[in-house]
Amino acid sequence: MQTPPDSIKLAFDDVERLVDELRLAQELQQSMMPKLPPMLDWFDIAATWLPANEMSGDFYDFIPIDSDRWGIALGDVMGKGMSAAMVMALARSALRMVTKTADSPQSVLAALNQQLLGDMAHRTTVSLIYGVLDSYQRTLTLANAGAPYPLVLNASGECVVIEIGGFPLRSTTRGFDYVEETIELQPNSAIVLYSDGIDEAQEAQRDDDEMYGFSRLPDIISSNRNLNAKDLVDVILQDVLHYTGRVRQDDMTLVVIKAKEGIPSAGHLTGSRAYQLVPESLR
Repeated sequence: MQTPPDSIKLAFDDVERLVDELRLAQELQQSMMPKLPPMLDWFDIAATWLPANEMSGDFYDFIPIDSDRWGIALGDVMGKGMSAAMVMALARSALRMVTKTADSPQSVLAALNQQLLGDMAHRTTVSLIYGVLDSYQRTLTLANAGAPYPLVLNASGECVVIEIGGFPLRSTTRGFDYVEETIELQPNSAIVLYSDGIDEAQEAQRDDDEMYGFSRLPDIISSNRNLNAKDLVDVILQDVLHYTGRVRQDDMTLVVIKAKEGIPSAGHLTGSRAYQLVPESLR
């Protein structure tokens, strides 16, 4: 029969082993996030990923398609903890596989939805916004499966919402036709993609459940329109954390794509409807 001290030592050994395994899982998950954004002639890109707990259900990714195009993804798995992190890893891997055969954002989301329905028995849904950044056409074409609406900062400093939506992945077994929007990027315009941990962040001491995004996010983007992509990401994140008293109730993920000064005209666009962000002085 074991003495109490031996039992206590075994319990501590088990805890240490679990802590080591969790640390390894954290390191593996962090290694899935891109170490650096794409370095492009005409676009400045930055991102941040801040888990609320040890493991995260959020992710973002930059996927090379060809010499002119990059896939840009930001996803959010329903739930938290280890189970959400495992679904996140599966969704990210499936997305990269699907982009090898599907070309347009809407076809990528449709194919990914079917792939995840077949691969996962768990009823977890995945919100994902996916776009193709075309450095030749100077455009970003987006499709959205349940993620927050993207925000576009135009060259005049106005921040507008692109109301493009769709069912989250795995929320329906029926085929769903995701829609696309193509945004033409003029010099100094920017696009901000974010998870709901940003816009739904709540101040810890408030009783009215007012969320950060509906009152502050467009304003903080517009008032910092002259910043580069990395600094804009940092300012947004710090403003959210200041609003919440640095309490993180959900994972926070941001991607900012900003068109550099001197970017050439995109020229003629075909296909999806285009948002041409023209400075007000030229309208």
